[in-house]
Amino acid sequence: MRKGMLASAALAVLALGTMFSGPAASASEQQIAPKVVSSTITISQIATRGPAGQNDQYIELHNISAQPVSLSNWSVKACLAGTQVVTELTFPAGTMLQPQGQISSYLLLVNPTGYSRAVGEDADFFITIPDSGGVMLANQFGSKIDSVGFSSNACASRTPAVPQNANLDQASLRVQNTGVNQQDFVLYGPSTFQRNQSSVG
Repeated sequence: MRKGMLASAALAVLALGTMFSGPAASASEQQIAPKVVSSTITISQIATRGPAGQNDQYIELHNISAQPVSLSNWSVKACLAGTQVVTELTFPAGTMLQPQGQISSYLLLVNPTGYSRAVGEDADFFITIPDSGGVMLANQFGSKIDSVGFSSNACASRTPAVPQNANLDQASLRVQNTGVNQQDFVLYGPSTFQRNQSSVG
């Protein structure tokens, strides 16, 4: 009798667990890109093309923290076709970004083969970023610090941002920091205020 009561109790617990566990995640929910939210260095702007064409590209980084951050041996990577991820550049020892609100809290990286905007660069990269690609910032250990993707690739954080598709003076500007690319970045133009190491912000 006692064994029968225990078995009945176990079945009741199992049934309750099934009732309250909720539905299983759908295939589309399981494929959502992991969320990345940086509390230090963010990708504040990116242009995958511009008035001068596909290579008129730049990436703007910003220290949003209250402390200086060393970028020594950090890297910027680009997501290309499919699952291909390549290193655009690795920052040398001594590279620093000052706290938010101070001079040198920004860093401007450009593709010198096509960059046509007025603000001078702090560093160059040479591998063209596709409109449907993206970029990520990784620390010296290879851990992803921040990223933005324009399709479902390794650079995307949750839902991808809207891509550029015309040779206009536009850029994807970060307007918030939720970790959802589609919400965090908006296309704006003209892109008149790229910021570099001489900027304050």
